[in-house]
Amino acid sequence: MLNLLAHVYGDAVLNPEDIINKLIPNFWDFIIQLVAFIVLIFIVWRIAYKPVKEFMKKRADYIEKNIQDSEISKKEAAQYAKESQENIAKSREEANRIVSESKKQATAEAESIKESAKEEAIAVKKAADEEIALAKKKSEQDVQREIVGVAIAASEAVLGREVNKEDEERLLADFVNEVKK
Repeated sequence: MLNLLAHVYGDAVLNPEDIINKLIPNFWDFIIQLVAFIVLIFIVWRIAYKPVKEFMKKRADYIEKNIQDSEISKKEAAQYAKESQENIAKSREEANRIVSESKKQATAEAESIKESAKEEAIAVKKAADEEIALAKKKSEQDVQREIVGVAIAASEAVLGREVNKEDEERLLADFVNEVKK
């Protein structure tokens, strides 16, 4: 085996004490290296691990807060959308009600105007009928006066005398009765 070791490490032959020293380190060297390793771990933990851990925690908190805020915003947006839909539905109902009331009011006003026009037409017709009746009565009276005048003139010519008031009234009554028949 020594030959093998000699072959691996070169031509120099190692003695057993060198082999033991190489396999089992010196106690003080081991303690120094262990302390250096612990100091190195402490420095790395203090300088790198703690800040990185704090940064990662802050980052995780930030992400979690953003997720919670977005969920709250999503709920608020859904609530606003629901309220908007309700407002739109209420507005449509109100608009339909207003249109319906306007149609009813317009129909009522149209009926009122028609009634007013009918009443006015009836009043105008009545006034015209009364005027026509008055004009007809006046015309009849005028015609009767002329006819009486002509009849009196004719009777004076036929009788050869003047007709008195009694004769005039009797002749007038007879003539009117015959015309009415």
